[in-house]
Amino acid sequence: MKSCLVFLFFAFLFSYKGYSYPVIPRPDYVKELPGTFVLSGKTSLKYTKELASESAYLVSVLKEDFGSVLRRTKVNKGNLLLLSVDAELVSVLGKEGYRLSVSADTIRITATYPGGVFYGIQSLRQLIKKDGSKPAFVPCIRIEDHPAFKRRIFMLDEGRYFKGIEVVKGILDEMA
Repeated sequence: MKSCLVFLFFAFLFSYKGYSYPVIPRPDYVKELPGTFVLSGKTSLKYTKELASESAYLVSVLKEDFGSVLRRTKVNKGNLLLLSVDAELVSVLGKEGYRLSVSADTIRITATYPGGVFYGIQSLRQLIKKDGSKPAFVPCIRIEDHPAFKRRIFMLDEGRYFKGIEVVKGILDEMA
């Protein structure tokens, strides 16, 4: 009996295909693809007017965290980062869901509402890698995700674990 359990443990251990991309929370669907997308000086950004605030946020994050500067474009060619809203996907993705597709020449974040695009940007931020002085890159991948719960809640127990006013204000800003 003991040897059978040991055998099953090692069989499970060696057959487990781990999750190699650290996106938190873990998306509903992930498909790894061959290749990488390089964030270079030639990378451009295309978006609609309703996604102006999300695109401004993405531009600032890429500049501050990875040193990548994006320029806006109106054409769908070249090294492109595309943000879009498609209301017809609401039955598939829900109200705040998103689809993130990364190929060698395009990163596409599609959602049903601007909030979903924001969550797609958060997943993209976690996938971007930078190795020294080389340009930042993103592994090719396809992700579909939507929130598991309708409400997001955070519990702060200031009575047992005192953090101070500045930390609490910072947490409240992050929650907003």
